[in-house]
Amino acid sequence: MASYVDISECSGAAITSPSLELDIAREIDSPTVIADEVGGETLAINLNTGSYFVIPPGSLAVWNALASGVPASSLLIGDDDPRAAGLGSFLSQLLEAGLLREAAEPKPAPAFEWSSEHLRIEQHTDMADLLGLDPIHDADTNVGWPMRKPE
Repeated sequence: MASYVDISECSGAAITSPSLELDIAREIDSPTVIADEVGGETLAINLNTGSYFVIPPGSLAVWNALASGVPASSLLIGDDDPRAAGLGSFLSQLLEAGLLREAAEPKPAPAFEWSSEHLRIEQHTDMADLLGLDPIHDADTNVGWPMRKPE
């Protein structure tokens, strides 16, 4: 089951939340989260929840910047950048998914063009039960893995 989040419809309320500061540098919450670019999009898996996320090509440059320690505010041009609400909503979704944590040091922002209209994250929970299985202890000896042992 996929959950699609269209942040272009989100209001700017997300960026005024005290828990969401755009000046904080963040990075992938490794080793709990693994992420890799596959076919022009990023696949990220939160191993604690078993959910996996697809970050499509239109969101990839912003994801790469945020996940590598670039503060979200560094991607904006001034305080009145019209993309701020969309960026704040995207960052809020990434944090809610548990994909990012606070980074030790901020990195400089790379130069690239982006639009808040294309920022999107897709959450998939259809494999959460399987991703949470221990391949040694949760395997049925007759069937193998991935199959939960009968209780």
